[in-house]
Order: sequence, then structure tokens, then C-alpha cells
Amino acid sequence: GRAASASPVNYVAPGDPPFFIVHGTADTAVPDTQSIQLAAELQAAGVPHRVIYLDGYKHGFSFQNSPPFVLQGVVAFLNQAFDHQAITT
Repeated sequence: GRAASASPVNYVAPGDPPFFIVHGTADTAVPDTQSIQLAAELQAAGVPHRVIYLDGYKHGFSFQNSPPFVLQGVVAFLNQAFDHQAITT
């Protein structure tokens, strides 16, 4: 259906750019199983990625109301990606 065709897990391919995934464990709009599946597909395709789960956070949080390590993680991830360093998962 339409939801399946819009899901990024159906389009993961070797050579994709690095992914940074942040998912709140209390998200009721998108289950964390979707991030788990996306990370597994990225791993299988050899695509660099990092996943952070935020315990108790819902869908649509911002940097202002998330722990400081999230923004720090984004900055470190982008620095690694733009410097063509290995992205650690």
C-alpha cells in the first residue's frame, strides 16, 4: 500500500549516504520497531549509520527539550560524515 511504498526501509541500498536516526521510546505515532528495522537494513547494506533511542520521549521532540548528548551526537556524526571518517554505530 501507500504506507509501505513511502517507507525508507524499502529503498535502502549500498552507497546510500550516512543516516542518523533518533527515536523516542514513547513515540505512539511511529513505533521504535521501524527504526530498528531501518537500522538493520542499513547494516545489511553496509550503509554508515548511528541510532539513538531516547527513553520516554514522544514523537516530534526538539533539540531544545532533548538531552544535550543528542545535539552533540548530531554534530559529531556530521563532522565524521563530512570528513569521510568511519561512522560508528
